[in-house]
Amino acid sequence: MGKKRKKGPSKTKEKKVKRKRPVIKLYQFYKADYKKNTVERTKKFCPRCESNFLAQHSNRISCGQCGYTEYLKAAA
Repeated sequence: MGKKRKKGPSKTKEKKVKRKRPVIKLYQFYKADYKKNTVERTKKFCPRCESNFLAQHSNRISCGQCGYTEYLKAAA
């Protein structure tokens, strides 16, 4: 048999802090017209992937999946 392993001091590991993810508010993406029974999308779709909404930033509109970006005209 081999040598017995020496046990060192027990190490205490700090718990990971879980990141709180923002709650997606679906009422920001759609607008419902109850009189006509229709639903409209308030944000634009990505023309390249055609499956995602475009995220609105201060100076651009971008797709998170494919990286498509449209820059907004600066107000002069």
